Amino acid sequence: MAATTIGRPVARSSAQLVADLSPLPAVLVVNYRYNVLTRNSGMAGMFVDFDTLPPSRRNAM
Repeated sequence: MAATTIGRPVARSSAQLVADLSPLPAVLVVNYRYNVLTRNSGMAGMFVDFDTLPPSRRNAM
């Protein structure tokens, strides 16, 4: 299962790390605003699918 990048560029190695954690839910929060930058399908299935949210709501806080 692949990681999905949400809206902003993410280093390929970071996206691969998140993808490799499947089927465990994983999300990568990198910037100082706690914006969700990438997630895997386990995260979308267990918690929230950030792809369905508008960019202003894709925040981990």
